[in-house]
Amino acid sequence: MTEPASPSCAARFAPDAYMGFLPQAELRACLAELCRLAPDVDARQLVAARLGGQISGQPQPDAAAFQALLTASLPKIRDDALHAALLGLRR
Repeated sequence: MTEPASPSCAARFAPDAYMGFLPQAELRACLAELCRLAPDVDARQLVAARLGGQISGQPQPDAAAFQALLTASLPKIRDDALHAALLGLRR
């Protein structure tokens, strides 16, 4: 592999946290909270699937809190497939 021509070319190799994205542990915590707050079963199942089916705690549906957390989290998600799936839940 050749060295990147500039720092901006090397950005894709930088750690998630350095680039302003959620690190894996924080992303899992965010997804768990989204799963807990999901206002409907379809949203809960989609988020749970991204967590590997591991859901802890009882659901406490709150559409407003779900949308607020989703909106705040979307710019911090580096994974394109996960971002697209969550974007589909935004109202």
